[in-house]
Amino acid sequence: MDSKNRIKKDKFCIITTQRSGSTWFQDLLSCHPEIKVFGELFLWRREWERVKTQRGTYKSLWTEGNSLPHPSYYRFANSNFGSRPQIIFQYLDQLHSYQGSHQTLGFKLMYNQLLPRPEILIDLINNEYKIIHLVRANYLDILISKASLQQNNAVHFKGSHQSNASEISLNSSQLLRDLRVREAIATLIRNILHLLPNRVIEISYESICSDKNSVMDGVIDFLGVPRLDITYNSEFQKVNLGVHRQKISNYEEVLQVLKGSKFKSLLH
Repeated sequence: MDSKNRIKKDKFCIITTQRSGSTWFQDLLSCHPEIKVFGELFLWRREWERVKTQRGTYKSLWTEGNSLPHPSYYRFANSNFGSRPQIIFQYLDQLHSYQGSHQTLGFKLMYNQLLPRPEILIDLINNEYKIIHLVRANYLDILISKASLQQNNAVHFKGSHQSNASEISLNSSQLLRDLRVREAIATLIRNILHLLPNRVIEISYESICSDKNSVMDGVIDFLGVPRLDITYNSEFQKVNLGVHRQKISNYEEVLQVLKGSKFKSLLH
């Protein structure tokens, strides 16, 4: 498609951290027929399915209906010449060549993918991305979800499968440190986003859980796509259900560590 005849797509970026419900949120957004979310473009993928042109460079996979996964940044950088920041700008420029019917395009960007590559922010500014800052207000739940992934090899399941996840154990000796680090990074990202000229909205995983339809309507309005008669559902189900006492095998130990700290309220 000629660049002059290209239909300009509205773009957005979901900035978040792992174990904050971003996969679930992406699934909800994808229920809208005008929204396309490409997931974590800067996720490290060890198993690459190489698709090369005759010149040996990696060809674009943004075309509608292509059954192959979209190319990760690492695959693109490995198959094309260039250095940062130009290679990152070239990679993100592929979004402009997307030929699908969706009017609004987005991708997920984790804190630990953004902070080592701050030049991504330049592209977000230059291309007027709208930014959705997805947070999980309860940092303890992030650590629980992370521990579940390590100990049960899963944090959610899809469909009607029933959860059989075992209780998880938290490292109480560094629990306070981990919570402080989580809080500090979230505050840092929030402050960075406050300085950007982009339009930014912050939503929490907890707010989606408590009032999904209202939060999703707000996000849809923020993105500028029409509200449709849509039921925002996802097949993803949580593995760890119940209150903290039921999830954490060393609950009493964790309770003693958090007593007297500002993080005590995270335990319920």
